[in-house]
Amino acid sequence: MIHRLSRFIRVLFVFSGFRFRLRYDDRRILEEVILPGFGRDSHVQRILFIGCQWYTAWYHRFFRRAEYWTMDINPSCAVYGAKYHVTADRKS
Repeated sequence: MIHRLSRFIRVLFVFSGFRFRLRYDDRRILEEVILPGFGRDSHVQRILFIGCQWYTAWYHRFFRRAEYWTMDINPSCAVYGAKYHVTADRKS
């Protein structure tokens, strides 16, 4: 019950526009250097981001000019995915 409630609260905050971040150096580099760099690159027209969670739900904001897709094997993670989302294994 508590797990379902905490998931509901995360989803509620995500859809309210909150940007949740994990406090790890690799995630900071991804969010402050790598993703913005791809987002600014006019040659990038499509993005496939594999793996969706509550802390990645806002990544679409980096790619306003590109077609942003997400993929996750877990169907319950689709709520954190993009407008274009595929539920599948990355090997599919």
